[in-house]
Amino acid sequence: MILTSKWRDFKSIMTSRFACFTPSMDFCYQITKAMSKRFVLNDEAVKNTYGFRVLTEGIKTDTFLKNPVCLRDHKNDTDNVIGTWQDLRREGGKLTASVVFDTDNEVADRVAKKVEKGLVRGCSMGVSFDYIDMEKRGGEQVLTKCELYEASIVPVPANPNTIAVYNAQGKLLSEAEIKQLTLTKKSSENHKEFKTMKNLKSYLQLAEDADETAAISAVKEIELRLRETTADRDRYKKQIGELEAAEKARLKADFEKEADAAVKDGRLDAKGKAAVVEMAEGKYDKAKALLNSLPKHKSVAAVLKSDKDSLARYDKMSFDELDRGGHLANLKADHKDYFVERYEREFGKKPSNV
Repeated sequence: MILTSKWRDFKSIMTSRFACFTPSMDFCYQITKAMSKRFVLNDEAVKNTYGFRVLTEGIKTDTFLKNPVCLRDHKNDTDNVIGTWQDLRREGGKLTASVVFDTDNEVADRVAKKVEKGLVRGCSMGVSFDYIDMEKRGGEQVLTKCELYEASIVPVPANPNTIAVYNAQGKLLSEAEIKQLTLTKKSSENHKEFKTMKNLKSYLQLAEDADETAAISAVKEIELRLRETTADRDRYKKQIGELEAAEKARLKADFEKEADAAVKDGRLDAKGKAAVVEMAEGKYDKAKALLNSLPKHKSVAAVLKSDKDSLARYDKMSFDELDRGGHLANLKADHKDYFVERYEREFGKKPSNV
């Protein structure tokens, strides 16, 4: 277990003065942990020295926790491994951790003493990230996802949220390379915004030099026309509804009138009318057409008058003329009584085959 020089001395004193008490490594570890210095690795509320914020929840630490080395000034070599990070926490948008220095290392021991004295208070995390995870939110550049590569003790930085960036191969990027990366991202987003604005002006049929105010005015004009069009649509819809209701009422009235007439002229009886009325709901024009197709019932007097009119022309013909004209067969089938009467008048007896 790695201890600071203070607690290594504590162990030596306790052992020399109390022969019966030798503090265990776990005991010393618990004391060290309780008294260790806690550093803020990231505060997502604060921009780093390169102008962007890092979301704490988006920092992946799985790989880091397998080997949580603490470096000096992001110098990635064994001589500058000055300790390990422990007890990583995410609280209130901050990522914090405690450091345990390797005081057997001369460099680490010097750094530990400066930390204990408050001369060195800075901490900086080293991360790698994908270009696409840098987003613009509320006018700021925000890194939404990254991988924690290492965390270093550094002198007090000008910005308390300083950061180091590594590429995919683990190479520490220079300040110029990081700035170029963020500028490229901003340039890409600005180009995207420019292209979007250009497309918007084309859609709104605005001049190329039209500004945002002109675009907003054009959109408001479209909104006004849309509201007017919507009001016209609702008004026409209401009128159409009223016309449809009036037409339906007219068709229903015509049907009911025709149904009453059908009962009177014998096309329907009361039961038939009830059935047709039920069937006609919503289809009054078709129901009326059905009623009109039904034959009207003739009264007995009308039937007799019709028969009398049709037989009057046969009265003028002799029986022989009826026979030669082929009328006897029709009379025998359709007017039996008249056929029997003419046969009996001609032969003095009733026909035997009727």
